[in-house]
Amino acid sequence: MNKINIRSPYYITTKEIPPLYHSLQKCDDGSVGYISEQTVTGIVLVNNARVQDILLDDYIKVGSSATGTSIGIVTDTGNTNCPVPPAPIYYTLTKCSDSSTGYISGQITSAISLAEFDRVTDATNIIYIVTGEATTGTSVGTVTDTGERNCPAPTPIQPQTIQVNCGDTQNVGTDVGVMTYQVNTPETGNFVVNISGSSVPQKFTLKWNGNEATTNYIGSDTYDADLLNAGVPQGEISTANPSNKISNLVTIAKSTSTPTLVELVVDAPLVNDEYSVSFTCPVTPAVVIEQTTQINIWFDSSGSMNTTLQPLLDMAAGNLKACLIQFYNDDSAEYDKYVRVSGNNEWQDERTFNRALQPPTVVGATNVINIIFQDEASPIYYDSFNPDFQRKPAFNTDIITLRNALNNNPTGYITPIFFQVKVGIGAYTEFFDFMKIVQNGQSNGSNNYAIPYNLSDLSDRVSFKYDILQGITYASNPNYYRDLIIQSINDLGFSITCP
Repeated sequence: MNKINIRSPYYITTKEIPPLYHSLQKCDDGSVGYISEQTVTGIVLVNNARVQDILLDDYIKVGSSATGTSIGIVTDTGNTNCPVPPAPIYYTLTKCSDSSTGYISGQITSAISLAEFDRVTDATNIIYIVTGEATTGTSVGTVTDTGERNCPAPTPIQPQTIQVNCGDTQNVGTDVGVMTYQVNTPETGNFVVNISGSSVPQKFTLKWNGNEATTNYIGSDTYDADLLNAGVPQGEISTANPSNKISNLVTIAKSTSTPTLVELVVDAPLVNDEYSVSFTCPVTPAVVIEQTTQINIWFDSSGSMNTTLQPLLDMAAGNLKACLIQFYNDDSAEYDKYVRVSGNNEWQDERTFNRALQPPTVVGATNVINIIFQDEASPIYYDSFNPDFQRKPAFNTDIITLRNALNNNPTGYITPIFFQVKVGIGAYTEFFDFMKIVQNGQSNGSNNYAIPYNLSDLSDRVSFKYDILQGITYASNPNYYRDLIIQSINDLGFSITCP
């Protein structure tokens, strides 16, 4: 206590004011409650001034306080605010399976020691190589050093052959090697393969009947050096920038029905990123009747079908003419020139397929439809009641010649239509069976009629009709034969409507 003055008998009580220190926040973790050893008068600091303790840890001033945890003598750094820590640095990675980039390790560079081209794996065993350092990227998570360098050399796949169909699409992921796709089609015209993909080059080659069409190596030109190192000749490199594998195609002209096999060979010497191929076969054009189309109605005049001849003649001159004359410019003389029934003993040898292969013979005719009415062909093609229908030389010659005529000419140049006429009940039933075998490639107990002795692969170019009634039915149904002929032509792709 202190007297008010020396003469006064009274005393007053005084309270000592504690010193103030700088209140501090630690920069490393943002924690507070720290004070400097110096008082606010011992060292002058502004708010947010940055100071360091004797351990060189950074703090900033956030106020003043008489109490707190002293960190000892602080030194003014002359800066304000906490220092901004540097961004963490990671290893940049390239994926080995497809050479894609933009990846980084889950660990920072101080947590794992790696050098450029070191090989690492992620938690799912995907393989990468180290290409540098960066602060950003797509993290693959924790990586493991394999102790090896560079990507593993690709293991070429064994050459593979895959059967595909017209209209199919094949999507292929990563592979190295040769893939062959096989398509069987009897159609003629342009066979097209559409190609799509990314950057890694491949060569796409179409093959048919000894002919080839190729893209050479298409893709990104950034891989040209890799192609050369893989042994690809410079002249086969047709890459571009940007990649020309993104959208491309290869086409080959298929001029005949046989051979039916078309092959696409894909050569992939580098680790592939992906590609897709789709197969577009030629489309058989519809049978067309034009003003120059010859129509032969062949009648088997060997004797057993005599009742059918006159109705066919009447039909050709009557209701069939009324139906088809529109295609001959409504000119009766033109119709009579191009459409005729061959009867009156004009065809007696019963060689069905010899009649079917006859080319256009009328001057000016551009194509021909051969319509054949027949009830049997024994003994010229087979022996009656022989359960295996052993082929005879005349059949062998005629069926192979017909096949050649169909395969080596444009679709629609020769169009055969076969009508198996039913003569009585149970009569000549072996001709029905025989024609079914030729149509479908089947035989009774043996393979006597495998290709080229059947027409099963040419079903889009020929027509078979069975159990056709004899001419005695004509009087009761005068449109019977006309409707059979029109329907058979329409079945092959045309659309004829009779008035």
